[in-house]
Amino acid sequence: EPAPTEPAPTEPAPTEPAPTEPAPTEPAPTEPAPTPSAGLPTDADATAFIAQYETVYGDDSRSLASDVDADGVNELVLARITDGVAMLDVARWSGEGYEVVYNDEGATADRLDSLIARDINGEPGMEIVVTQSLGETGTSLTVWGARGDRVRPQRARGGCWDGSKTYGITGAVISDQRITATCDGSPLPRADWPSDVYVWADGGWTYGRTQAGQP
Repeated sequence: EPAPTEPAPTEPAPTEPAPTEPAPTEPAPTEPAPTPSAGLPTDADATAFIAQYETVYGDDSRSLASDVDADGVNELVLARITDGVAMLDVARWSGEGYEVVYNDEGATADRLDSLIARDINGEPGMEIVVTQSLGETGTSLTVWGARGDRVRPQRARGGCWDGSKTYGITGAVISDQRITATCDGSPLPRADWPSDVYVWADGGWTYGRTQAGQP
């Protein structure tokens, strides 16, 4: 009998490696788009704050934008009548919105006539002046000084308005380094009431002289 033969060994057929999925990659982070309110205030920021203010206090309030603290960013200066008294509010930009940082009252009034913010006394900083009226009696004015981040009432020295921050009964005028305001000269007729003239000197409104009649 012929000897049995072993079958020749066979090489296994080569196999292709299974395809591998690429590892998932994280998307590159993206910077959020900057919003207008994240840095300096825009006109829209100011408009929105004033609209909210008027919703609370009425649209007969007054407002202006001015850099009263000299930091390069405008504050909002606002005036209103509340419970028969003129009121002042100063709102400063916080980086995210306007916030009221100063509030004070002026004179008894039923109408606001004007609101200004500018240098009047010739010293660093500026003055905030609210002019208000009560009935038919005429106008009075209230003055605040803004120096850096501080706002303070400016008071008189001597005369009929000594110590007061509100000047005038039937009339008051403010000009560069001077306030002329009518005093109560009862029992004289109102047209004959005298006016005291104050000039800015030694850091305050100082009585200078009295003149006849309204300013």
